[in-house]
Formats: sequence, C-alpha cells, structure tokens
Amino acid sequence: MILDTCVNDNNYTFNTTAPVSLGSIDVTPRNLAGTVGADVVLPCRSSDGQLDWAVSHDRGKTWIDISRGEKVNNPHYNIISTEAGEYNLQILDLTLQDGALYKCLHWFKSEYAYVNLVVMCEYMFRSLFPQHANN
Repeated sequence: MILDTCVNDNNYTFNTTAPVSLGSIDVTPRNLAGTVGADVVLPCRSSDGQLDWAVSHDRGKTWIDISRGEKVNNPHYNIISTEAGEYNLQILDLTLQDGALYKCLHWFKSEYAYVNLVVMCEYMFRSLFPQHANN
C-alpha cells in the first residue's frame, strides 16, 4: 500500500490527548506536518531559562536527547533563536523517521511541552492540505 511508504507510522497524528505544556514552556502550534526532504521548525519558548529538546519514536516510552540549550549533538538539527526565550528546533532534510513526538523541556524544573510531527511524501501532503499547493 502506497500510504505505508509515504506517511510515518508514529501514531501521534494530531494527538489531542498529549499535554500541551507543563509550566512556563509554550509550543504553538503543537501539531505539525512536513514533507520528506523539506526543512521544518518546531517552536518552543519560555521566559524562564534555557530549554532542551528530546525525541521519542516509541510514544514517549524512551527519549533521546537532541540538544542541551543551543548545543546540538546531530548535524540534522539546529536551534534557532530569533529572540530571547526562543529555542526552536530546526530539522533539516526531513525523512519519514523524523515523524515522532518531540519534547521541549527545562531539565531542572521538570517542565516540558510536546510537539507532534507527522512526515509524509509531498504528493500525500498536497492531497491532504490543498491550501498549501502553491507553497
């Protein structure tokens, strides 16, 4: 089935049951979709100190650290801060495996917020989101 090869199967697709945030961290929007090969920016901000990013490919059972503040441990990712308190995660050259649950967190305060990322082939994305056909 073509759908199996064009949409990641993370089962987080626009999950409305995941907590929006805990504490002073804000991620808006918290559900994002991207296409294979594109770049995407996951938003995160807090007025209360440095934030970190982690990713889970198993529905939050285990987490892999992506960044500590602005230090990123993988060239596939960048931290973009356009103003104080922003720690947006840029993911370069999306793959289906990038579709996952991401967590922006403040380690020392045990505060966090989730971002769901769904990755799909471009033709699938354009058929589901026709308003983006010219973007």
